[in-house]
Amino acid sequence: MAKVIGWILGILSIGFVGMFFEKGEVLAGIISVFAIGFFIPPILNKINASAKNAAEEKGKKPTNTSQRSANVLGLVLVVIAAVVGSEAETESEKVEVTKTINYKTIGKREYSFNGRKRLGVFVYAPEAKTREERAAVVKQATIDLQETTNADFVDALLEVADFNYGSGNILAMADYAPDGCGTSGQDCSGNKWKIKASDVKVTELQIKVLKEWEKLKPSFQGSKGYLDLEDEAKISSSVAKNLKISIEEVMLPMVAGTAKDFTSKLDGSIKVIKSN
Repeated sequence: MAKVIGWILGILSIGFVGMFFEKGEVLAGIISVFAIGFFIPPILNKINASAKNAAEEKGKKPTNTSQRSANVLGLVLVVIAAVVGSEAETESEKVEVTKTINYKTIGKREYSFNGRKRLGVFVYAPEAKTREERAAVVKQATIDLQETTNADFVDALLEVADFNYGSGNILAMADYAPDGCGTSGQDCSGNKWKIKASDVKVTELQIKVLKEWEKLKPSFQGSKGYLDLEDEAKISSSVAKNLKISIEEVMLPMVAGTAKDFTSKLDGSIKVIKSN
């Protein structure tokens, strides 16, 4: 009966070997091959014969592995192969869902106070299109900044364009206090992170409009330092003329107030790399 069971388990294991190697899970496949050696009676007989010859050559008493024991050993190896294969498959799935996004630093600021080192960074990452991708960028940017400066508190702001920052066109923001004591160092709630991100879509035309708008703004706001409604109407007309578009198409990126909390929703599936 043990031999019949061995044959059945051996044939099933052959199928496992093919499946594991097809998936590229080489180690699991090799373990299954050893299991086959224990299951199939003729192969086990050869193993026992080789072990017997080796023992006799060394003057030792030979010991044979019974089919029942071999079946148990084979099952143990099959279980190990299944575990190894499952771990390899999980790792493969992680690789498949991982996306790499590059970001660059376009500006920095320091606002340290009362002995607490506080730094900020403005970053740009055009590849980050979704809320999760943008949140991942600012989180990694704060980690990179803190690790290189050993600051007590850092923040990162993801801008819509690399030619303009600090004007409120923020796609995502992150605060990071390694000690969990916030900006001041007094509010020690233990919360290290605060991350917000927007999923608003910014078009290429909006970026072109923003760039032209920023270029023309100084000449229209003059000495008063700001644009009133009349100034905005004039600058819109000039932007439309320069870009050869209609007034209705003069639309700046509308990102204010669109960022939502994303502190606890990142799963680590997005890899972010600093490119400068």
